Amino acid sequence: MTKERCPFLGKLRDGNLSGCECVQEQCMFYRAEDSKCVFIEIGTASREYLESLKRMAEQNELTLMRERAASFSDSEKTERVQLYASQGGINKNQGNFEKALLDYKKALILMPKDHAIHRSLGDIYSIQGIMDEAISSYRQSLKEYPDDGETWIRLILQYRAISAHMPDQEKRYTGVINKIKQELKEVKNEATINAVLGNAYLILHSKDKEKFEEQRLEAKQLMEKALEVDSKNIWAYLGLKDVKLYDNDYEGAINQLLEGMKYNPDNSRLSFELGECYLIAHAEHALSDEDCLNKAHDYYKKLLEQDPSYAPAYFRLGYISEQKASYDQAIEYYKQGLEINPINQFAHFRLGKIHLIMGMTELAITRFKEVIELSKNRIHEVYQEGYRFNKLRFFKEASALEAWIELGKIL
Repeated sequence: MTKERCPFLGKLRDGNLSGCECVQEQCMFYRAEDSKCVFIEIGTASREYLESLKRMAEQNELTLMRERAASFSDSEKTERVQLYASQGGINKNQGNFEKALLDYKKALILMPKDHAIHRSLGDIYSIQGIMDEAISSYRQSLKEYPDDGETWIRLILQYRAISAHMPDQEKRYTGVINKIKQELKEVKNEATINAVLGNAYLILHSKDKEKFEEQRLEAKQLMEKALEVDSKNIWAYLGLKDVKLYDNDYEGAINQLLEGMKYNPDNSRLSFELGECYLIAHAEHALSDEDCLNKAHDYYKKLLEQDPSYAPAYFRLGYISEQKASYDQAIEYYKQGLEINPINQFAHFRLGKIHLIMGMTELAITRFKEVIELSKNRIHEVYQEGYRFNKLRFFKEASALEAWIELGKIL
């Protein structure tokens, strides 16, 4: 319940403080015709006014950038775009989404056809739950680079999120798949066409068991066609991996990714997904637990050698250390990841659980409160990398509700 304090009486709305009575008509903030106090509304209006001033300032910055853009040389534009994109990534990881949007919009003024910046805008809109803008940004990115399988998949995930709770969900999914089929006719790369359509069948699948089996078979055939055309297509390997996982064939899923690694030995995405497969197999007790954890650990470490700034790998290594009761090491990994992405709820929640085990109650309370606070600003988040892992119980636990439950046990 939100509580508002009257600055004159100290009275709390919906509260019962003895000795404090509202003088009603005698107060300039009391509106007799509606029998209500307008002080709260004034506060809301003030906040909205300040937000409007902030938006105006941002628009002025963008206008100034447009005016100055013509005076920059190509090398200056490139340097500034790299700076804005880098700063935008930092702000995004820290949860400063409005600042990140401004950074990326500045970059687009200088390089309007940069597909990576359009995709980054889509990612932020997706987290904010502004799905129409996310879709538009992803589509603009694909217009510039139609062979980017990752952007296609993120676009498809937006449509899944939009239709997820609709009563005619399956009909909508079918409509999206047909729409994607039409759009893929404009793509020249046959491998991309097959891989993207195969992933669409897996992401927008039917709830009916038999229909989903048919969709998985169709997806498998499409992925195999993609690899016949391009043996390096990682989206086909990732799709075949998902087909195997849906069939509970963990060894088959791992083998698909290992095959992909033969053609893409330095691909960080495949390294991450191999770690995910071993971790899922461990969680489902499908393969030797110790062997799974060790191999997952090795692939996440390999990923960090390829990209030391990839925060999810640190969080997974933290979880693996937890399973081995190496709590000090787990804390170190989680903290390393949080230095890059300080708003990751999973890491804060797991740290809270570790602190409880170690008897550090105050630290645990701080972490659980942080999870609750972070959840207020994260309206929506779509995972692709490791999204099967994220469906597991121990990942779902990292929510505001579970944090409240843990706090209730402590307090």
